[in-house]
Amino acid sequence: MKKFLNLLSGLFFMILTAGVVNSATIVDTGTKGINYGFNFYQYQCPAAEFTIGEKYTITDIESWLWKQDLSGLGINPDESYHTVTVTLYADGGEVPGNFKYSGTFDTNIGTVGTGDWYGIHGVSWELDIGTYWVSFTEATMWTGAWIGEAVTQLGNEAISDNSGSTWIEYDNFAMPLRIQGNAAAVPIPSAISLLGLGLLAIAGVRRKQ
Repeated sequence: MKKFLNLLSGLFFMILTAGVVNSATIVDTGTKGINYGFNFYQYQCPAAEFTIGEKYTITDIESWLWKQDLSGLGINPDESYHTVTVTLYADGGEVPGNFKYSGTFDTNIGTVGTGDWYGIHGVSWELDIGTYWVSFTEATMWTGAWIGEAVTQLGNEAISDNSGSTWIEYDNFAMPLRIQGNAAAVPIPSAISLLGLGLLAIAGVRRKQ
């Protein structure tokens, strides 16, 4: 009887934890740091492809941005805050496909010669299993701003010179990307059924006693 009760306790725990949300790192390309990457030009946006093998709710998307020292050229980097748009697309093959989600964040990338991960946080973008694209777009001139270079390049990449209206396949920049999300555990119907049978069995034992 004791073993039977222990089994029921285990099944009950499985049911309670079946819907628990598990935070996960979905993509992390790493970054090579400053002095790598390409200029973050006005209206020009890079996009990178990634694939997920289970359903996720995306919560955070970041890229590594840094500010170039242009003092040797007599140019002062822009110290003002800029609004960057992060857009998530369905897969379009070699380029991004249909629009799915977008969000914005404000940053000035800190001081000259430094960089960090910047992006959107606290979103709830639901994704099924499949392949998707992420792009970063800045709509105004941003002197000295650069997007870094990933340590590990993802799959296909593309670039747009008109804020994502049209895309060109471009696999030469290795955009750094870091994506966090939540994956909910799948409920176990069989465990629920076994628990029900176990409760009925206990009721039967008590009646005999």
